[in-house]
This record gives sequence, structure tokens and C-alpha cells, in this order.
Amino acid sequence: MLAELPIRRLLILLAVIPASTCALLALLLLGGASRGLALVAVLAVMFAAVIAAQLLRRAVRSVASTQLQLQTARNELEKLREELDGERRAREQSKAADEKERAPWRGRNIIREMLSGIRERDDELGKFRGNLEQLVEERTLQLQQRTHAMRLVLDHVEQGLATIRRDGTFTSERSRQFDAWFPEPGEGRFFAEQLAPRDAAVQARFQMAWDQVVEGFFPIDAALEQMPKQIDIEGRRYAFEYNPITEEDELEGVLLVITDITAETQRLQRDAEQRELLAVFERFMRDRGGFAQFFQECQALIHSVVSGAVSDTASVMRAIHTVKGNCAAFDVTSVAEVAHRLESAIVDRGELPSNEQLAELQRSFNALSDRVQRLAGEAAASKVEVSSEELNHLLEAATSRVPYAKIVQLLERLKHEPVVNPLRRAAEQAQTLARRLGKGEVKVEIVANDELRLPTERWGGFWAGFVHVVRNAVDHGLERRQERLAAGKEPVGSLRLICKLQDANLCIALSDDGRGINWSRVRERAQEQGLPAETSHDLVEALFTDGVSTAQKITDISGRGVGLSAVRDAARQLGGDVDVSSTLGEGTTFRFLFPLEKFSEPLRESARACA
Repeated sequence: MLAELPIRRLLILLAVIPASTCALLALLLLGGASRGLALVAVLAVMFAAVIAAQLLRRAVRSVASTQLQLQTARNELEKLREELDGERRAREQSKAADEKERAPWRGRNIIREMLSGIRERDDELGKFRGNLEQLVEERTLQLQQRTHAMRLVLDHVEQGLATIRRDGTFTSERSRQFDAWFPEPGEGRFFAEQLAPRDAAVQARFQMAWDQVVEGFFPIDAALEQMPKQIDIEGRRYAFEYNPITEEDELEGVLLVITDITAETQRLQRDAEQRELLAVFERFMRDRGGFAQFFQECQALIHSVVSGAVSDTASVMRAIHTVKGNCAAFDVTSVAEVAHRLESAIVDRGELPSNEQLAELQRSFNALSDRVQRLAGEAAASKVEVSSEELNHLLEAATSRVPYAKIVQLLERLKHEPVVNPLRRAAEQAQTLARRLGKGEVKVEIVANDELRLPTERWGGFWAGFVHVVRNAVDHGLERRQERLAAGKEPVGSLRLICKLQDANLCIALSDDGRGINWSRVRERAQEQGLPAETSHDLVEALFTDGVSTAQKITDISGRGVGLSAVRDAARQLGGDVDVSSTLGEGTTFRFLFPLEKFSEPLRESARACA
């Protein structure tokens, strides 16, 4: 193993051996070892030192030989590198010479290649030019065929198609049907001038709506939604659809699609008339006297408005509102719809209806009158209904030698309508309206004497106005089933219709168990109109003032704030007045009080007798 040790480690070992030998000898002697043993140990160490020295000499000779071989290898490697460098330089010089000789020929080859490439590109351009001309011819043919096909569509489509530019003028491309309906030239003119050249009102409607479209204040779809949907033009009714044409969300124009819906409108109108006629027939057969009274009252109200006998806006509004309410109650929808449109026009413009609008109301009622006359005949309103109790009362009076004047008085009473009849009609109207509004059935209790009668003509206006109280009670007062259950009430709402003597007055009342009047809202509406709203009396007065309503929105049933003022006016014309009491969450009662002193003597006696 000593022979394999590195030279440096062997040198360190030789330097350490003499010192180690001396130290070993000293230790042996001091330790009491015999001289012989100490001598043997020293000899052994010295022998080891001799062997180490021999090994060292061999190692030195081996290192010297190795260094000589390495130097020889380095010299040979350096010589080989010089030879390789010389060969590389020779090759580079030879390549440079070849490049120099071939440079002119290479330039010629590059030019040749460029010319060849140019010729190839020219050939390709020629082929492309030919293909392009052919492609243009093919595309032109396709475009012509497509245009022809589009023209065929435009010539055979049943709708009127036209494109409106952003400036409001028509483009030249239109369907044949459009040109047939609106033949007057419209190039360069506002499109509505071609659609309705002789109707300035229609043109104004289109102009106002189109200005909103192009201003861009509203989204395009929302603005187009405000455009007129149906227009009557020279005896025809047209429906309009508007499809925006945009580019990068900017409006470029509108595709106008027009459909003639005259025949469809007439068919729907005939169907509605048939349904209305059946409903009128049913009403008439069930309550001839009541229907005759309704008809006469509506006729008088419409005549007062059309003839100008009623001229102030508030009175006209009340009359039309009463016509609408009563016609709706008797299922005469044709007149009710016209009256509702007139109401809206009065509210929107704040002025009386035009002669044309009043004429439309008169025409609709005349059509109803013709149907009623064919249905009922002339003598329908002249019949008198007598209950068995009243007939027995008359027989008893005649056989008991009652004075002739008393019998005449009893017979005169029969000309009047039993008060229970209009109360029953009001109950039926309440139940019908509740079902229509999704409030289900309504319990109605009538408290009245069957023999009490009131003059039909004199009281007709009051009963016509009383409909408004009934409609308000159902629409505003009674809650829906879920709301009533949540409030701890019976699921079905209830009304009480009462006619009785109260002190020296005839009291006609309506009570409901609904949500009650929100007096805070009445106060807000009164203050908005500048009305007094400090005391309870102020709030009641405000409730019966035109334009004051607690409804959140206006519908064809209520919300105008006109009905209560109409019925109070009718009561005051009879010498009576109205009082209202209401508790929020519990219900409302309207009481109409008519002093008996304002009645005729026979009527006072009749009322007292029936008390």
C-alpha cells in the first residue's frame, strides 16, 4: 500500500519516522521495558524507514519518466496544430481565388434568375387578370340574378316595404304594393307626407316620433317603439313595423313594413259586436227596467255633451266618465272604449273634445241604440214590474174600501222603480268587476225594503253615478285573497248595500271591509293641487274634488279622480249630500243622505210606510 501512496504523503512519512523512533525508544525505557525489547522496536522502525526510502526513490524515478513523456506529447500536439492551421489557410486562399474567378458569372446568374421570376409573375398576372375579368362577370351576373329575384319578391309580396333614410326620406327601392297604396311621389320629401298627404295630424305624429329616433337620446329599439303602430288613412287601417338598419351601432335607416289590416280589423269588430249584442241581450232579459234606465241615462248624458248643453271641462269630464262606467257595467264595451279615449284626450290636452271625437261617441251610441231597438222594440221601457206583495197590497186596498185617492197613490207608486232593483244591479256589477280584477267572489248583502220605490227619471242620474262608488270599492277597497289572509281577514271580501230611513233622511249607503282610505295619500294629492288639507273635513272635500285620486295608475276602471265628484253632484241635485267614514285596514262607508222634506208628500208617506 505504501507504493500506491502519493509522493507528498511519503515525504511527510519519512520526515516523521526518525522523530517517532526516538519518541518510541524514550517511552519504552521510561515505561520500564527491557533494553532488548526497546532495541527490537527501534530496529523494526528503522527497517521500515529503509523500505520507505527505497519506495521513495522508485516513485521519484517514475515521476521524472512521466514528465518526460508528457513534454514529448505536448511537442507533438503543437506540431500537429501548426500543420492543421497551415492547411486551413491554404484552403481559405484557394476558396477566395475561386470566388474571385466566379463572381462575374454569379452576377449574370442572379440577373437571369430575376428576369425569369419577372416573366413568371407576368404570366401569373395575366392569368389572374383573365380570372378577375371572369370573376367580375360571374359576380355581376349573380348580382343581377339576385336583384331580379329581390325585385320579384318586392313585386309579389303582399306588404308594403320601403326603406327610410336617416334624414326621413324614402329610398327609390320599394315594393309594388307600397307604390299601389301610396302612389304619390315622395322622393326628397318626409316619408309621412307620402303616407298621409292630406292628414296633417298623422304627419305631425310621425314627425315627433321620428325626431326622437334620430336624436339618439333613447336606445334605437325604445325610440322605434314610440312610432305609430296603426294608422287610419283614407278609410283604410294600416299596421306599421320598424326594423332598424345599423352599421357599427349607428342608425343608417329603417326598413318600414306596412300591412293592410282593414279586413282583419273589421272582422274583429264584427266579432266584438256579436259578443256585445249577446251580453246586451242577456242583460236586457234579466233586468229590462234597469237596462232601459241605463240606456236613457246614457242617452241624456251623451246628448248634453254633444249638444253643448254641458260646456265646462269638469262637467264634460264627469259626464263622459259616467257614460264609460255605466256602459262598462252593462257590458257595452264599444261605447265604453270611445268614452275612455275621450277621457284620455281631455286629460292629455286639458281641453274639450273636438267635434270629430264627440261625433265618434255619438256614432257608437247610435249603433248601440239601433241594436237595442231591434232587440227590445219600442215598448221595452214602458213596462211596469209589480211584485206579488205589492199586488196583494193593492187588492187588499181595493176590497177594503180604501179611499179612491189612496188607491190612486198606490197605483202612482207602481210607475216608480223599486229601490232594491238598482241595489241588485250594483251588487251584480261589483261581483262581475271583482272577477275581472282577479279578486274572486264577493259577498254582497242588500238591506232594503222591497216595496220602497223611487221615481225612475228623477233618480236615474244618481244611480248612474252610484256605479262609481261601487267600482271604487271593488278596485281600491277590497283586497285580493292573499292580502286579506295576511291581514287576518276572511278570504272573501264583502259589501253591504243599504237603503233605509235614518232620522228624517233617506239613507243610501255602501260599506266594504277592505283596506280603507289612505288619508295620508289623499292629503298629498290635495296639497299637490293646492287644496286645503288640514282637517278631516278638508280631506273629505278633497276626496270628492275632480282630479284627486289615490290610485297609483290610471286604468279603464278608475284613477281619473272624477267618479266621486260626479256622484256627489248627482246627490246634491236631489237635495242630498254625502258623508264618508273610513278606518285604514278595516273598511270604508259612503252614506248618501236625502232629507224627506225635499220629497213629495206621497213619496214621504211611502218611505215612512216602508221604514
